[in-house]
Amino acid sequence: MSLLASAKGGSGDFAMTPEGTYIARCFKIIDLGTQKGSEAFGGKEQHKVMVSWELLDNDIKMDDGRPFSVSQFYTMSLHEKATLRRDLEAWRGKKFSDEELDGFDLKTVLGAYCMLQVVHSADGKYANVNAIMAHKGDKPTAVNPNVSFDLDEPDMTIFDSFGDGLKLKIQASPEWEMLQRKAEAPVIAAANDKFPAEDTSSMFDDSPINLDDIPF
Repeated sequence: MSLLASAKGGSGDFAMTPEGTYIARCFKIIDLGTQKGSEAFGGKEQHKVMVSWELLDNDIKMDDGRPFSVSQFYTMSLHEKATLRRDLEAWRGKKFSDEELDGFDLKTVLGAYCMLQVVHSADGKYANVNAIMAHKGDKPTAVNPNVSFDLDEPDMTIFDSFGDGLKLKIQASPEWEMLQRKAEAPVIAAANDKFPAEDTSSMFDDSPINLDDIPF
């Protein structure tokens, strides 16, 4: 599964989320496939995933009454230095066992509650997750449906619901290119069955050549 993280390897029409600490619920996990990193860090290719939370505190809502949301991009790794591992352990309130580090299905956290601290970037353009903590109090009612997208088992109805920017990001991955090749293979095979290659063997004369007929 593309959403299986291990220790062995490596949006939308929402208004900007205000800074603060909130009760949050994970409602979206999107497999982005292999993405090229920033040139400032060597441009290394890594498997990426987007995790999104809805903020369910009653005192902050968007103008239309929907909850604010915030997303974080992670490298799909549970290496000891990986941000995903750090945040998941803070969220769980405990360390991963050796068995869990062999392969943890990230979809396990879909629908799980936590406390999120949200801060704005220095230029004021982005709301970022600064810290995640376990939440053990009352759990407000969920608003958004749970959504997961896995490039190993892609649900194209879910993909079609994404914004253009997210679609383009996923489509830039080699995993997406592989999906397109798999989708095209049956079509090409069917076309070959319908229009088989012409037998050209009769166009060539295999009889011996009379060397006396060659002019030089």
